[in-house]
Amino acid sequence: MDAESAELQQAIAHGKIDGAREMNQSDKLLAGARLFDVVRHRMLAGIRDRHPDWTEAEVEAAFTEQLGTVRRLEDRGIFTPIGHE
Repeated sequence: MDAESAELQQAIAHGKIDGAREMNQSDKLLAGARLFDVVRHRMLAGIRDRHPDWTEAEVEAAFTEQLGTVRRLEDRGIFTPIGHE
């Protein structure tokens, strides 16, 4: 990545951080729920893409299993979400 692209990425990140700091608590809660929903849809799409023959119940079960794995790793201190160091 060149220096100009890195600067642009940094400026975008700072803008997002500043916007988040200006949000009230209820807006932050809604943003978190929306973010989870976006990630959930992307994860489900990825599972469907890897397993096109699976039923919706199998896709949902795989998602639940993946989410459980992440939570177990967090609990054991192996994986730490960004911003929770």
